[in-house]
Amino acid sequence: MLKALTFIAALFLASLSHAQNIRNSSGTIAEVSSDGVIRVNGYSVGRITSSGAIIRKGSTIGSLSSSGSVSASGRGTVGKIDSDGTIRDGGGSSIGYIKDNDNNTIRDKSYSSVGSTGGVKKEWAAIVFFFFKFE
Repeated sequence: MLKALTFIAALFLASLSHAQNIRNSSGTIAEVSSDGVIRVNGYSVGRITSSGAIIRKGSTIGSLSSSGSVSASGRGTVGKIDSDGTIRDGGGSSIGYIKDNDNNTIRDKSYSSVGSTGGVKKEWAAIVFFFFKFE
């Protein structure tokens, strides 16, 4: 389930001054630039706008609200990141954690380490998990 968790990654665009890497146990899975562009292996795969729209292949595929809810076009809410860093699926079940005081570690629901935000804000990392299902 956390493989599907790779895309809550871009809420506060102004907070990034340069590109940051998001990692899983296999290595870097995505890079998020200061203007919200998401790249995988050097190729642009999407972006997040300052208003929270999630764009892929020129189409809006979802949005991120100020409350941390992530919505997919035509599917409604697909996930949420709580203020304490708990990542929830569309049904509200806890599927992982991204804590501010945990050395940028992304953890599954059993609290095992499954990746790193690379210094990207936890909201950004969570977006990457929901929309781009990296292996």
